[in-house]
Amino acid sequence: MTEQVNLLLVGFGSVARSFVNLLIQSATRLGLRWRIVGVATARHDCAMAPAGIDGATLLRLADEGMSLATCHDASTGSVPANTRELLKRVAQWRQCQPDATRLTMVENTPLSLNGGQPGLDHVRAALELGADVITANKGPTAFAYRELLERALASGSTFRFEAAVLDGLPVFSLLRETLPGARVERVRGVVNTTTNHLLTAMEQGRSIDNAIADMQAAGISEADPAMDVDGWDAAAKTAVLANVLFGAEITPHDVAREGLRALEPTAVQTARQAGSVIKLIASVERRRNDIVATVGPTVLDSCDPLAGLSGTAKGLVIETDVLGQLVITKQVSDVTHTAYALMADLLSLHRQKHNPPM
Repeated sequence: MTEQVNLLLVGFGSVARSFVNLLIQSATRLGLRWRIVGVATARHDCAMAPAGIDGATLLRLADEGMSLATCHDASTGSVPANTRELLKRVAQWRQCQPDATRLTMVENTPLSLNGGQPGLDHVRAALELGADVITANKGPTAFAYRELLERALASGSTFRFEAAVLDGLPVFSLLRETLPGARVERVRGVVNTTTNHLLTAMEQGRSIDNAIADMQAAGISEADPAMDVDGWDAAAKTAVLANVLFGAEITPHDVAREGLRALEPTAVQTARQAGSVIKLIASVERRRNDIVATVGPTVLDSCDPLAGLSGTAKGLVIETDVLGQLVITKQVSDVTHTAYALMADLLSLHRQKHNPPM
């Protein structure tokens, strides 16, 4: 019999909506049944319905800017006021359902540099419930990976975050599932879409301010692009790579960071004319007994595998002890790719629970 998966959605922005849309479109081939039992948002209210909330209805309400509270099951009590209250209600419901199918939280609140909150507390609470967690939010892993891993192990849950660094490109699952025993010595990559767009525009002689304005008009960059331009998004992703692949215990604030503010278009153009390119490179490497994590504009030779990543392209060069250099790239990034990584994590959890290693 196909498993029933209960989903608790925390955050219902573009990534979460695309995730639900993918689930709807892929329903006949997923190999599992799913239902949304709760949703929490900052701007469109919350809802809980153990019997299931229609995904298409949620998408329509969110797209129209309407309250999701209309999906709430009144038999469970009043509409939860916030995420914390929704989690408490879900915990009470699960206590009354000893044979209930597993619960998976899909946590997609925005990255916060304030200790990864509130996303970090959302993940902690879900793991304490014995729920699995998948997320595209970099914050929890960037600030508390080891703690969350230990909490998951203690509760028999699983914590997955494939979407946090390279959207749909497999990084952590690649190493975890296909390269057991391999030791990562160094990673470096282009991990931020906005800054890569900006650098491509600066090669054409445009100022960073003009390029940002165009990207905002196209919906590529946020209204406040500081997290990207100042290198904080890349620093958070670098901390995730360091914590997961190198066993570090750092935060984005520990990453040596330089953004694009001080970079002149002429420097980018000069590099191109000399046969090189400048990219904002995230890097983690082992140096004797230290792990060094950096983010900053870097001049790359044209033959470097990262040099050709322009526009929304992303990629990593992973140097291992046994297989040498591995390169994973994709030429286009969009919100659907991030949503796919969430779906891939969900399916991976399903396989793990039902097909344990022999």
